[in-house]
This record gives sequence, C-alpha cells and structure tokens, in this order.
Amino acid sequence: MKGWKLLLAVVVMGLLLMPIMENVFGTSVKRADLEVGGLHKASSAYYAPLSSGGSACAKFEAYVTNHGPSAVPYCRVYWYIDGERVASQIGPALNVDETKKVVSPSICTTPGRHEVRVEVQPPIGYVDPNPSNNIDEGYFWILS
Repeated sequence: MKGWKLLLAVVVMGLLLMPIMENVFGTSVKRADLEVGGLHKASSAYYAPLSSGGSACAKFEAYVTNHGPSAVPYCRVYWYIDGERVASQIGPALNVDETKKVVSPSICTTPGRHEVRVEVQPPIGYVDPNPSNNIDEGYFWILS
C-alpha cells in the first residue's frame, strides 16, 4: 500500500512540474498553423529546346500565412506535378499572422494540362494543429 501512494505522488508531482520543466529545458512543442493558398502560374510557360527533351516549363507561386501563436524561422515547401514531387525548397520566415509569397523553381514537364500542387510544412520541432490547409492545388495548362 505504501508503494502505491509513493508512485501516485511521483506521478502527480511530475504532471505538476511538467510545464516548468518544459520552459527550463526548452522541450515544449512549438505550434505553427501554416496555410497556403492563391496558387497560380507566375510566368508564361516556355518551350525548352528539343535538345533538353522538349519540355514545357513554367513557374508557379502561392501565398503562405502563419496563423500560429509564434513566429517560424522557415517553412518547407514542396511542389508536385501530377502527384510526383518535382521540387522542394526552404520557404521564408514568418511572423504571427504574416503572409509571404513563395515562387517555385522552373518546373518542366510535357506540354498539356497538369495537376499542380503546393504543400507547406512547418520546421522540425513545430506541430501544425491544422494540416488540412497546408495544401493548395489546381489544374494548369503548360503549353509549348
């Protein structure tokens, strides 16, 4: 019986001291509620020469907003064409309720209609409580 009370006391003390320990040792989980939207073609598509495979190329841009309670030092941005990741980059630092534009590198693919998707993720060590708004997608014509 005595051991049970001691175990209960240790558990209760641990729960009470957890917020203090997180602040002292910096192990608290940071929150970053990122949102991406406004995906559109940033530049006219151009046609790469046949020597480079005859691809149609374009750049895309979108807007990333941080709705979280703290600033983020960067975000990770991934670009997809027809479900395949074609580019990734480090996005801008974002203060609370700040919106910034992200521009894709030049993305080349076969000419025609393609599904383009952009996805943003918070930095390592941050948790996004609402990951459903981290993706924006649309169909775009990439012409020669």
